[in-house]
Amino acid sequence: MRNKRIVFWVSYVILLGFLYTYLQIDTVVAEEKSAQKTSLTDKPKRTHSKIKKVQGPENKANSSYKKDLFLKYLDLGEGFDKWTPSSRGTNWKEYLASQSSSGNVKVDGGYGSSSEWSSFFRIGSPPYNLYMDLKPNLRPMYLNIGEDGSKSFQGPIIWEDYSPVSPVWQNDGMATSSPLIISQTSDSGTKTIDAMNMYGQGGKKESIEEVPPSIIENVEWYGVQDENSIRNEYSWSKIVYNIRNNPEAHSENTFEYTLKVEYLMGVDSNGAVIFGTRVTNSGKDTLTGFSLGGRYHVGISNILEPIRQENLLPVEYIGGNRGLAYYSNNGNSDTNIIARFYLDTASKPQSWAAGQITEAGHPEQFFNSKYTGFNGPTSTGQEKKNAAHGEIAYSDDIRKANGITGKYQTGLYVKNQPVDLAPNESTLYSFRMSSSPLVTANPELFLDESEVPYDGGSHTVKGSVLQYSEKNSDIDIEYSFEEDGPFTKVTKVLNKSGEEIPWSFEIPEDKLKQGVTQKIYLRAVSSATDGFSEILSQTLVYNAAPIITAEKPNWFFTGSGYTINGTWRESEGETVSLYYSLDNGLPKVIGKNIANVPANTEINFSKEIPSSELGDTSHELSVWAEDVRGGLSKVETWNIGPHVKPAVTADFAIDKKEIDEGGTVLFTSTFKNTSTPSVWNKVIYENTKAFPENVSVDTSSVKLTADGVTVIPKKVEFGADRKLKVELGTVKEQTELKLTYNVVSENGVPPITKPFSVEQAYKLSGETADATLVEYTSNSQSFTINPKIAAVKIRFVDEDGVDIGKVEPINSTAIIGTILDLKQFDTEIQKRLTILEAEHYELVEPPVDKQEITGPLELFYRYKGSLFIGSFPETLNFGDKYLKSKLIKGEQPKYDKELVIRDTRKSKGAWKLLATLEQPLTSEEDPSEVINNVLFYKQDATTKIPLLKGQAQPIETGNATSSGEYNISDKWTKNKTGLELSVYSNKVYQTGKYTASILWQVEVTP
Repeated sequence: MRNKRIVFWVSYVILLGFLYTYLQIDTVVAEEKSAQKTSLTDKPKRTHSKIKKVQGPENKANSSYKKDLFLKYLDLGEGFDKWTPSSRGTNWKEYLASQSSSGNVKVDGGYGSSSEWSSFFRIGSPPYNLYMDLKPNLRPMYLNIGEDGSKSFQGPIIWEDYSPVSPVWQNDGMATSSPLIISQTSDSGTKTIDAMNMYGQGGKKESIEEVPPSIIENVEWYGVQDENSIRNEYSWSKIVYNIRNNPEAHSENTFEYTLKVEYLMGVDSNGAVIFGTRVTNSGKDTLTGFSLGGRYHVGISNILEPIRQENLLPVEYIGGNRGLAYYSNNGNSDTNIIARFYLDTASKPQSWAAGQITEAGHPEQFFNSKYTGFNGPTSTGQEKKNAAHGEIAYSDDIRKANGITGKYQTGLYVKNQPVDLAPNESTLYSFRMSSSPLVTANPELFLDESEVPYDGGSHTVKGSVLQYSEKNSDIDIEYSFEEDGPFTKVTKVLNKSGEEIPWSFEIPEDKLKQGVTQKIYLRAVSSATDGFSEILSQTLVYNAAPIITAEKPNWFFTGSGYTINGTWRESEGETVSLYYSLDNGLPKVIGKNIANVPANTEINFSKEIPSSELGDTSHELSVWAEDVRGGLSKVETWNIGPHVKPAVTADFAIDKKEIDEGGTVLFTSTFKNTSTPSVWNKVIYENTKAFPENVSVDTSSVKLTADGVTVIPKKVEFGADRKLKVELGTVKEQTELKLTYNVVSENGVPPITKPFSVEQAYKLSGETADATLVEYTSNSQSFTINPKIAAVKIRFVDEDGVDIGKVEPINSTAIIGTILDLKQFDTEIQKRLTILEAEHYELVEPPVDKQEITGPLELFYRYKGSLFIGSFPETLNFGDKYLKSKLIKGEQPKYDKELVIRDTRKSKGAWKLLATLEQPLTSEEDPSEVINNVLFYKQDATTKIPLLKGQAQPIETGNATSSGEYNISDKWTKNKTGLELSVYSNKVYQTGKYTASILWQVEVTP
């Protein structure tokens, strides 16, 4: 029976956005294609006007961002612009139920068609077929971009096959595509299954009964209708079913799986078709080493000629790691078609490549690089080549070089890296396909987003433009607030034939309406052809974006999950959805459509990221909120990683190596946890040794800084164990802490009498995140405490406190706190007292014999000076005299010592010298024989003073010199003065020796 088909046209409003004006032009030869490298942002970002990126008139955009619509529509709920059950799906289930005696909607095989037609995309008029034979064979999408009878190029239409033949596995000779190629990798190797293909486990043999590899159950169809949709018209379709391994199928590739599959297709605002598959482990056990991939047969040919006419054109790179381009070739360049496959959104497959369609019954060829570009589950694909626009990705020459003898049939291959897929965990991929005539006079305009949340400020519009023109000319981007204009030129790009060039421009705040929803209309104008693109519109939906905050611990335990905690706030709107992503990867749901009750208040949220997602490596974690209008909060981003045991650097220093008893030394402890991420809680600082008696810590001097900023310790204690303990709390990683404090040597009773050393270090102990105790000990340092010695000086001073030069002070030391007894210096003191006494110094005040040493001490023996005869002749000898003459004279007698006047007084003055004859000249032989009045003191040549017995006669006067010394006897020799003997012979009655005695005295002259 023939299949009944119903065609559903996409909403007419949307369709207008994809109509192309047909112009009859000569054949255009494309120029050599050059590289256009662009960087595409994967994660949703606010297209928010407050971020100034690009402003005309010159275009400065270097990247283009397209919102990931696959992720947006994947988890929609029910209702307007949300998933609703498809009536066609209902009819299908009813049909299946009617084929089952039990009435259960359960299919024991896969889906396919027994007719020669497989599901594919048709492009062009004359129709061109972009074969994409998808299983289940539901024919959900039909794309017609050829010319119709009115010479217009048509936009996309969607249709469903709702009355199929009985569900059997397709077994025809046509190359097929599969969105569901799964593999499992272990130490024993890799098993690969094409889960939707009759020969998906390999080993096709005509002689044995065919056993499908999978059992498919619980199939559901859903659609999304636009605001202006007509009946049974869907802009997005979703197929959901359960699939598990068929226990009757056995091969070397067999492994057990129970999966929920969601296959999504739809059309974006630029006319591109979105494809995507999400697989969730619905079984009870983790699927270890699980990888999801897909094979898509892409062959464009003119179906008015023999079906699948050979097309040997190569596959080329779009450039910038964005995807691949496939071309048709029917000999007429005016009607050739290009199909561009973009793999540039957050949900893109991790690896992709262009290659040769694999052979039926050989799923292992999926990991044969000659066919697919993949040499194993963990290998990369062509996304790592960063190839330039127009470079060849795959060609018939490459097929031949790889030794493949089959027909040149191009395909698109995608896959993700192997993961351990725990129950209810998912893996997914998506891509989008845009088709257009290869040659057109008009530029094609694309918008990154057709609807943007807006909450005030300036606004940035972003998109891209494409034109197949042989001229590298400017393309102007224009905008208006009215569909009919007038349009304002805002930025321009330099066209590079066949390349999609990004652009952006900023609309100032004063040009926009505030507080209301508004539309912006855009078009592109080619300076080379004067051709206009279709007018596209972007709706700015006034919306105050939600606000999200998150706690940001930066660690997790390997093998355990990581919990995100935070709050969100939404001022308007009924619900908010929260998301997170790791390493700019796929967004994961924290909470979907959370009720905003009460509105505009902070609402807590919590989400655990499972250990299977974290593994044992570090990640960049991002969290954001999205309201029902698509308004995005600011993204909270931080780094997390497996917890690392603290690795601590601990340095210890002191500022002095020696102190006196009673002194102070400064301790400095510097330490840092250099591991990251690393948690070290309940950290305690403690001295390793008890301080000696009379040595303690001044707790008031304890100071703690973290990276130079003062912080307050939780607790400081110098306890009975004579150790300092400081509770530091949590020591943050990569933060340098410095702890300083004074250590005081107290004065002992009695004081110490000899030095002793104090050695010390410190220990840091704390708990890691799993309560494991971790300790680190610093280096050791020591200092010496010396007895507190005071200098002691015993001085002998004059009236003015000046040291008397005749004697040296006594210098010594004594221990502070002890009693100094002068008796211990008695010998030295007496020696000096004797000298001073001999020098006629008079002791006025001696020091106290005993004194307590409290510091440096000076003791004084205080003296006053005197005027005195420092020395005098003990003998004056006139020599032998003879009685030959009448008068016997004697001058300049010889003397044994000088006659010196000394003055040690502080205030020196005039003096006079007295001489008193105590015994006249007397015979030693006859003491009774005395000669009187014969001795004189000659002052000068004319003055003689007789020396009379018992009478003190002044003989010299003068003033003391500055030295305090006057030598009288010097004058005797120089001036021929001094004592003189004058005796008449007649008075000498007895010959022999005669002696006399003279008393020398000095007096102060008033």
